[in-house]
Amino acid sequence: MLAYLCFYVSTTGAHYDSRSENSTSKTNRAPGADDNGSGTAAMLELAKIVNTTSADFGLERGVKLCFFSGEEQGLLGSRALAAQYKAENVNVVAMINADMLGYQATSEVTLGFKDRSVTPELVTLAKDLTTLYVPGLPTADSSSCCSDYLSFWEEGFPSVGFFENGEAASNYPSYHTTTDLIEYVNTKQLALETQAVAATVFTLLLE
Repeated sequence: MLAYLCFYVSTTGAHYDSRSENSTSKTNRAPGADDNGSGTAAMLELAKIVNTTSADFGLERGVKLCFFSGEEQGLLGSRALAAQYKAENVNVVAMINADMLGYQATSEVTLGFKDRSVTPELVTLAKDLTTLYVPGLPTADSSSCCSDYLSFWEEGFPSVGFFENGEAASNYPSYHTTTDLIEYVNTKQLALETQAVAATVFTLLLE
């Protein structure tokens, strides 16, 4: 099913499907705690923040929080939505994507940013906002590719991809395996990196 579940222009999202070694298997166990339960958890936290604080702010823009399916089979859900936005001439200010935020690869927790098929100015802004609002959380560029931000970038929308560190996704030992379990997710890191995502989302809403 090509699905995307969206609450509502700034768009932020994460994919909720997961996979094990066989990307087409319908029966293999695929717990997906980091890839991408961690990004999905970040979106749920943003939804809670929007629900409890939006009445306190005079927001100039709307936000659509999206949970995409079919990412692991070729960005199916996000490509469907991005193409729809393009066809409808929706003014997407930015697409902010969170894919894998929970694995600590080095001794120091570091927030990574995708370094290809992204909007450099938006990446720079996100890094600056992380430094401002989440002091002590260093940032780095990651060659990991690709995720749902790519669908929007291909349609000409400004896009940025948040990632768990400055390394490649395949450096996570349980990447696309049956052992992608919650025990390998650093929840303190996930909280910090979710704060960085939130800082970017809400700054764009208030501009």
